[in-house]
Amino acid sequence: MRKILVFALALMVVFGMSGLVLANNESTVEQTGGFQTATVNQTGDNKVEIYQLTDNDGSQIATSNQNGIGNVIYIDQSQVGGGGNGTNTAYANQVGDNNNIWQETYAGGYNGGQHVWASQDGDDNVIDQYISGGYTNNFYAEQIGSENIANQIMNANHSHGYIYQDGDNNDAYQEFTGSNHGYMSSGIIIDQLGDDNEADQNIFGGSLGTKTEAYIYQTGDNNIASQTINGTNNYNNIVQDGNNNDAIANQTGNGNSSDVIQDGDGNISVVNQSN
Repeated sequence: MRKILVFALALMVVFGMSGLVLANNESTVEQTGGFQTATVNQTGDNKVEIYQLTDNDGSQIATSNQNGIGNVIYIDQSQVGGGGNGTNTAYANQVGDNNNIWQETYAGGYNGGQHVWASQDGDDNVIDQYISGGYTNNFYAEQIGSENIANQIMNANHSHGYIYQDGDNNDAYQEFTGSNHGYMSSGIIIDQLGDDNEADQNIFGGSLGTKTEAYIYQTGDNNIASQTINGTNNYNNIVQDGNNNDAIANQTGNGNSSDVIQDGDGNISVVNQSN
């Protein structure tokens, strides 16, 4: 076991990890067995904790970059038994002040292809990402601006989720269960440009050989969009361009398809599909 504790008051290069830690940073890295790698880069009053544990001697890679004051990154990866030696990869990047990123992967089952990604630019942003069991899953979140929040939660197989936020005070949330969401040339995407926008996606069901597609695109301010999908081979698209728009879409069953396009201000749309 390697355990590295760093409390840096000056330039320090830490042996056993490729990292450079500058004044007033605190970094804790614990790794056990296998081909695990941890990289920590910090500039100014930051804190990073990285824990990695493996039972299959497979590769686990965690990378952290921080630039500012009061940033916190926490990465925890497990991959304990269950077959396969697939790679868990976690990446986090923060530029600005008082940001917080929390990432965790487990990689049970086939232990294959778990990836999480986070990037922030500005102040007071929060990203939470979580992938538990399953395989060939991936999350990506990127926030540009200040006081944005992104939460991604998954306990599914063959599923991908993406969140892009550009502006201030935006909020996005994704939750998956089941299988094959945003997979096989499909996507589960939240893309918000502007301020004070809210979007959430709740995707359930699915099975091997099927796919679920869900898209939310918001341009403007104070827009709200929500998608709830439970089933297989469903498609839902919400596009909002303007201010103070509200769209809700609910799909239950298999093979549903819906497009909601709002252009202007103060639009309201509700779609319910079931079969």
